[in-house]
Amino acid sequence: MIVEKQINTIGLVWTQQINQTKDYWIHDILITPSGRMFIAYEADGDNVRYSDDNGETWTKCTDTEYVEKLCITKTGRILAIINEASGYLGYSDDNGATWNITWSPYNAGAQDSIADLYILSTGRLLMSVVASGI
Repeated sequence: MIVEKQINTIGLVWTQQINQTKDYWIHDILITPSGRMFIAYEADGDNVRYSDDNGETWTKCTDTEYVEKLCITKTGRILAIINEASGYLGYSDDNGATWNITWSPYNAGAQDSIADLYILSTGRLLMSVVASGI
């Protein structure tokens, strides 16, 4: 169940925002400069949704299977780690409407995985990798 915290006159209330049949882990949350909210969560198949109304309604993105982490560049390109064990990067240049998969920046071993993804103030991409045998 994916929930959102809402504040009302009585106090905090948790409400279910996406109707699911089981609980999922949320891997990442991204809010773009336009205000579009993205969530990447554990699911079978496509696992990224977006909201343009502060989480009232959610739309499933296509071609986003096994997304683990999300970040956005200064130019507005959204980057995503696709299946952390494979180390592939996905990207969207149209605010999440379409997604593409690009190269893997490193040769992943069987026990390696990408732990996180950051855009530095210089605009360079930083990926932290958990590598086996170190």
